[in-house]
Amino acid sequence: LGANHCYAGGFRSQTVTPVGVFAPGNLVNFDASGFGASEDGDLFGVLVSGSLGSFLLPYGDGREAGLTQDNFMSWSINQIPGLMSGSLTAGGGSTPSVSLPNLAPGTVIYYTGIGFDSGANLQSLTDIGSVTVL
Repeated sequence: LGANHCYAGGFRSQTVTPVGVFAPGNLVNFDASGFGASEDGDLFGVLVSGSLGSFLLPYGDGREAGLTQDNFMSWSINQIPGLMSGSLTAGGGSTPSVSLPNLAPGTVIYYTGIGFDSGANLQSLTDIGSVTVL
C-alpha cells in the first residue's frame, strides 16, 4: 500500500508578488516574502501558466500546483534555477528582471511560488496569484 499525502488548504504566509508593469518589452520580476526562517539560504522559484488547472509539482512530494501544463509552465520550469528563481534571505528574495515577451494585452498570467532546498526538495508552496498583461 502507498502512503497518501493530504495537504490542507488555508492561508499560506509565503507570497510571491509580480513587480513592474506587465506590458510587452518591460522589465518585470517577482519578489518573494513570508518564507520561514528555516528556509534561509534555500531557493525559491516561480511557476507561471496561462490558465488554472492540474499540475503535480516535479519537485519531490507530489503536491498540486493548481496550474495548467502549457508553454508558459514549460518555460518557467526550464528557468528554475535561473531567471525564474532566487535565493531566500530573511524570508524573502527576488528573481532577476526579465523582458516580458510580446503577449497580447488582456492575457492573464497565473503564478505560484515554490521554496526548495539545494537537493530540490520542495519546502513551501504559495497561493496562486495572477497578473494581466497591459
